Amino acid sequence: MAFQMVMTNRFGHLAFGLFLRGGTAPTLFTVRLFEPTPAPTPTTKNISSLVEIPNGNGYSPFNIERSAVGWPTWVEDDSNVWNTLISKTVGWVPTSSGIPAVGGSGNFQYAVLADNSGNILAYLDYGEPQAFGPGQPIDVTQLLVRSVPNS
Repeated sequence: MAFQMVMTNRFGHLAFGLFLRGGTAPTLFTVRLFEPTPAPTPTTKNISSLVEIPNGNGYSPFNIERSAVGWPTWVEDDSNVWNTLISKTVGWVPTSSGIPAVGGSGNFQYAVLADNSGNILAYLDYGEPQAFGPGQPIDVTQLLVRSVPNS
């Protein structure tokens, strides 16, 4: 199952800059888990404005390479007037005391797709704070990023 992420305005800005102005493409993408507050919005620009859960107990940023391996599904759908990218499988398996690691100020609520510069490209809201015990997988499965034109 693919989980649809909310694409940020920053993603569009960077994509247009790359495609139309010859900007520099990211070399790597990461998926990171963030605490409930502050919440990302379509106008949140950088991961430095959010609170990431601490690394440890099976959690660290998940890398998605900039290639067909990292993004195996790419579809232009003229009947629905959108484009879809789906990532490789993303997930973590908590160890020890679970995720988030001890020392975190809270549970996570958001999975955020960022580039290697920390720009937030898209995010997924789990709807409420989450915590996972040892051996209980955090399975995002695949991330779906879909562009839908304004109507």
